[in-house]
Amino acid sequence: MKTTKEGQSIVFEIKDENYAVPLIYVKEIIRVPEITELPMSEESLKGIINLRGIIVPVISIREKFGIEKSIENKEQERIVILEKEGTQFGVTVDKMRGVINVNENEIEENDGNFESEFIKNVIKKDKEIYMELNLEKLIEIKTFGNSANGNLGNSNKSTENRQNILEVREKFVTFKIGENDYGFNIEDVKEIIRYIKPREVPAESEYMLGVIKLREEILPISDLRIKLGAEKTEVDEFTKVVVIESKNHKIGYVVDRIEEVINIEKDKILPPPLYLKTQGNDEIKSIIKDKNENITIILDIEKLMADVSENLDKLSETKNSIKENESNIKKDEDVQFIIFELEKTLYGIEIEDVREINRLSNITKIPKAPEFVEGIINLRGDVIAVVDLRKRFSLNKKEIGEFTRIIISEVKGVSIGFIVDYVKYVSKVNRNEILPVETLGFVNNDFLKGVYKNKDNNSMVLILNFENVMTEKEVKDLGKIGSKPVTKKRETKKKVPKKKKTLKINE
Repeated sequence: MKTTKEGQSIVFEIKDENYAVPLIYVKEIIRVPEITELPMSEESLKGIINLRGIIVPVISIREKFGIEKSIENKEQERIVILEKEGTQFGVTVDKMRGVINVNENEIEENDGNFESEFIKNVIKKDKEIYMELNLEKLIEIKTFGNSANGNLGNSNKSTENRQNILEVREKFVTFKIGENDYGFNIEDVKEIIRYIKPREVPAESEYMLGVIKLREEILPISDLRIKLGAEKTEVDEFTKVVVIESKNHKIGYVVDRIEEVINIEKDKILPPPLYLKTQGNDEIKSIIKDKNENITIILDIEKLMADVSENLDKLSETKNSIKENESNIKKDEDVQFIIFELEKTLYGIEIEDVREINRLSNITKIPKAPEFVEGIINLRGDVIAVVDLRKRFSLNKKEIGEFTRIIISEVKGVSIGFIVDYVKYVSKVNRNEILPVETLGFVNNDFLKGVYKNKDNNSMVLILNFENVMTEKEVKDLGKIGSKPVTKKRETKKKVPKKKKTLKINE
C-alpha cells in the first residue's frame, strides 16, 4: 500500500537500526543536557529538560522499544526535539545519520509486516530501510499518578482549622552553628540560598563579609558564626545563607547547616534566662527545649541587626534603585517552597502546606499496610502514618541517613508524614516563574503542580501536590491508621510543688 507523504526526513540510528522522522516535525537537535526525572512515570519517559525557558519532556526510544539501555558511544547520543499537534517533546537517539529526500514510491505503510505499533511507514531508499516513527503512538505516555483523584491546586483543608493552628503555634527555621542549634522565626526568613563568596566592601564589623548580587539585588552578607563568637568552619556543600528582612533592611547570614522547620506550641517557647540578658546576650529572643533536653536558641532579628544598620545604610542608595523594580511585583505573586531531594531530583512543597519537618524518629511497623506505608510515629500524642516517598514513586531503596527527614503535611484533613532524603533549603519564587504541569504536554502527573528553574544554580524543581500523591481511599485508610489515641482520664492528684531547675545552655 502506497502513501502520498513525501519530502525530507531526518534519519538516525538506534542499536544499529535506521529510523526516520519527517523533517516538518523536527524543531532542533541537541546534545543531551541534564535531565530531571519524573517520579511515578513510565520507564521510557526519562524526565524533563529546560530548553531556553521551555520545559520539554524526553522519551527514551530504546526503553520504549524494550532495547537495552546502554549505548556504545555516549558522545554521539542526541535528543531530537519534535512538535506534533502543539506538543513539544524530545526523543533520545544513539547517533544522527543526516537528512534524506523521500519520494512517494519509496514509502510503504506498515500494514502488519512490522509488529510494532510505533512504526508508521517503511522507507526503502538506496538499498537502505528506514522505519518511520509513529509520533502519535510515541507520545501516548501513561503515568502511574493518574489514579489520584482531585484537580490540581484544589484543597479540602479547613481554613478555620488552619487559623486555629496558626494562633497556638509558631514555625521556626533551625540551623547549626558549630555544635549548637539556633533558629529564626519563619516569618522573618525571606529565603535560604547556597553560599556564594561575597565581594568585599568597606565595613566596620569583622563579621560583615561583603555583598553578593541576588536576582539583580545587592545583598549584604554577614557571618553569623563570627557574630555569635563561634569557631568559624570551612565552607562546604552544606554551608547556607539565611536571608532575613527587618525594618526595610535585608541581609544574608552565613550558617553551617540548615537543620529543619519546626512547628512549636507557643506555651513551649520559653523566655531566655535572666542571667543571659545581664551578660549582654540581647540577641537571644527565646529558648526551645525538646523532650530529649536538646536546646534551640531563637535569635532576635531586630537586636541582631541593630549594630550593622550603619553598614546597611551605606548600601541604601543601591538598594532603593532595586526596590523600584521590585515594586511592580505584587506580594501575593510570591510563594515560599521547602525544597527537598529524592534520588537526586529536587522537589518543592509550598511552605503553607508543611506542618513541620522532623528528624526520622522510631517508626512502628503496621501489619498488612500498603508497601509505601513505612509505619506510624507518635508526634506529641498524635499517631501519624508515615509514607516513604521513594516507595510511592517506585524509586530505588536507600538506607536511612543522618539527613533523612519526615515532612508532616495535612492531606485531605489527615496528617501524614512523608520521608524524604534531604531537606535542602527554602526558596522564594514568583508565581509567574512557575510553569504549570500542562506545559509538559502529554505528561499527566496529577501530583505535580508545576516546575520552575532555580536561577541560583540552574536546577529544575518539581512542585509537588501532596493532595494527589495518593488516592482519596488511600488517604482515608491512612487517616484510620493515624487517628489520635484515646487516653484514659487520670485521677486527680494533689500537686506537689517542684524544685525550680536552673536552665543550662549547651548541655
